[in-house]
Amino acid sequence: MEKVQSTNELAIAELAKAILSRGSIDAKIGGFVDDDGSLTIITSSLQIIQDVSPSTILTVHFDEQIGSEINFFEQQSHVASVSKIEPRSLQTIWIPIEASEFCERLVNYAIQFSEAGYPGCLNCLGPAYENIWDEAAHRGALDY
Repeated sequence: MEKVQSTNELAIAELAKAILSRGSIDAKIGGFVDDDGSLTIITSSLQIIQDVSPSTILTVHFDEQIGSEINFFEQQSHVASVSKIEPRSLQTIWIPIEASEFCERLVNYAIQFSEAGYPGCLNCLGPAYENIWDEAAHRGALDY
């Protein structure tokens, strides 16, 4: 199980880098039942990221038709999917964990990277986060 956590950690870190470096990202949030506070956690987390990185524009859209998942887009490009359903494209970062756990980790990475000077710095994140992302290897490491 540690292998899954570590590859998901790197996937979340990669998404944090994408959010901070691309400037404008759309987040499409599915039909979460907010009995457990998930929807509040998700929207609050995205607002924290915008507060930490004022140059980041996160536009939030709600779509109850897509189920309990979060999808991130840059224009028409599907950047990442936080869902139990694997995306078809290997251009999409797949993060198959619960939304509230994901949001906590995403915020932590966004804060850590922003404080380190990302994206305007070179080699400021450390060797674990400087590698070129390999989605096929990430999915191959998942035990699902």
